[in-house]
Amino acid sequence: MTEQKDLVNNTQRLAQLVVNSEFTYQSDELSVAKKCFVDYLASVYVSRSEPAVKRLFNTLKGAGPAVLFGQNSTASIEHAALFNGFSAHYKDFDDVQANFRGHPSVVIYSALLALSDGTESTSRFFEAYIVGVEIAGQIGFQVNPTHKLSGYHTTATLGTIAAAASLAYFKNFSLNQTINILSFAATQAAGLSIEAGTDTKPIHAGLAAQRAVQSYQFVCSQLTTNQDVFNNQTGWIKTVVRQELNLGLIESTWLNPAQITTPGIWFKQHQFCSAAMSGYDAVKKGYLQGINIENIHQVIFHFKPDGDKVLRYKQPLNGQEGKFSIEYIAWQILTLGDVNDELFDNNVKTKHFQELSYLFKRVNDLKNVSVDQREILVEFILKDKSVKKIYIDWPKGSPQQPLTLYDIYSKLSKVLVMDDSKLFNILTSGLESKSVVGLFNMIGEF
Repeated sequence: MTEQKDLVNNTQRLAQLVVNSEFTYQSDELSVAKKCFVDYLASVYVSRSEPAVKRLFNTLKGAGPAVLFGQNSTASIEHAALFNGFSAHYKDFDDVQANFRGHPSVVIYSALLALSDGTESTSRFFEAYIVGVEIAGQIGFQVNPTHKLSGYHTTATLGTIAAAASLAYFKNFSLNQTINILSFAATQAAGLSIEAGTDTKPIHAGLAAQRAVQSYQFVCSQLTTNQDVFNNQTGWIKTVVRQELNLGLIESTWLNPAQITTPGIWFKQHQFCSAAMSGYDAVKKGYLQGINIENIHQVIFHFKPDGDKVLRYKQPLNGQEGKFSIEYIAWQILTLGDVNDELFDNNVKTKHFQELSYLFKRVNDLKNVSVDQREILVEFILKDKSVKKIYIDWPKGSPQQPLTLYDIYSKLSKVLVMDDSKLFNILTSGLESKSVVGLFNMIGEF
């Protein structure tokens, strides 16, 4: 058996998993995929009036078959994938998968919706999403944290490959076509995490979706490409991460359990980086216990080694950078009682925070824990010299403390400023429709 496998290259084996994916729905993969879709819509529509989103819209709008969500307009499928991915990631309100260490829905759903003609079944649509998450999580499990910590934005890199795999499944590609789309996607997969706090970070999500769509077009054009882009000598992972891909491990765990449920999806309540979710919960808990900006002497954030690396701004200059600053988030809570998502805009200056930034300190002295945990210990040293410590490992929104379907529906209703019961009826009808046209019709009622 081993000798037979050795005759089949890595990319063919990976493509076979995509093509032969089967779903029995013995767990809640489908329900999570639907939650992700509603969350994706909330992430798209919350940014619909942002100046940067409007500027990109004016650049990309035009004749074409694909919808630009939140703008009542259309464009080419490539531009729609780019725009919707950018818009959905712009506020950093979207979901996250731990092994992937990136944002699955903004890339995968943007690609799927751009290429859908509406006639496909919703079951195939959501299954394709699950396949995309599976690829991202399976490869991410093996290459992270090295890949993430080396400076790559995984939403841009692994996201491109994941979205391409989802399109292959969605469009019923043959084995050879799936090999080709994975190769075209991998050769385009790039993006630097240094762009966090700028418009380029959400552009990464749009580019990943666009590159997946273009990879689909290249396959349809019958262009040639390398047939083993994941080989362990000169392939993408070996070149970019300097590691080898263990296909045997992927084959033995493919959709069993599915990456969408284990380790699962993280959903956000506010518009900041998921790496700050545990810190947010800890500081909010401290505030509710009477700790505030007036009575603290110092706040020390204890992370595991590199646990705060993506929170790259200790002294953000504007609100957009503040999405990636545990200090700025904590300052808001201790000053206002909670974060105000409007303070994460790039036109918001952080002068008042800067004046008090000396109150906050970071150390990296916690033990290494599972990659799907984001633990933090927040130590509050008060002016009366008392000390309060709050530890959080699974914050609200993580798979162990999940947002409910009602929470996700409410997230969208607040964004749309729509009556809960009316929106819930629209969503229930649309998500249970038999074809993707029902999803488009559902969105048309917003």
